This record gives sequence, structure tokens and C-alpha cells, in this order.
Amino acid sequence: MECSAVFTVARLRGLKAGAVLGVVGNIATGEHAYKDPEKEPLAHEYKKKAEEAIENAIKVAVGSVKYL
Repeated sequence: MECSAVFTVARLRGLKAGAVLGVVGNIATGEHAYKDPEKEPLAHEYKKKAEEAIENAIKVAVGSVKYL
């Protein structure tokens, strides 16, 4: 929803816009990166994977600016 507003405003102003989106959870399985470490033994691993995904998303976003 937020991206559609950014894209619409950019289009109306004659600008280019892009977005990089990420998901840190799976509603079907209940897995997500921000579980309680005391209750979930893999919570640290989930969080580590989410942080890696965020770093990769930043790299993609910065690299894609070259194409806008």
C-alpha cells in the first residue's frame, strides 16, 4: 500500500521510484525472526537470517539507484 502511494506520486511528478521489500516471517508456519530466545532455541538464528536479509536488501536498493 505504501509503495503504491510512492509510485503514484512519482509518476504524477514525472519521477522514477522503486522499492525493495522484505519478509521476516511466515504466517502459515508461524516462523519469524523476532521470537523470544528463551522460548525458541532457534530465535538467534532467525534474527541473524533477518539481519542478513536486511543487509542484502540495502545492497540491492543502493545498486538499483544506478538504474533509476
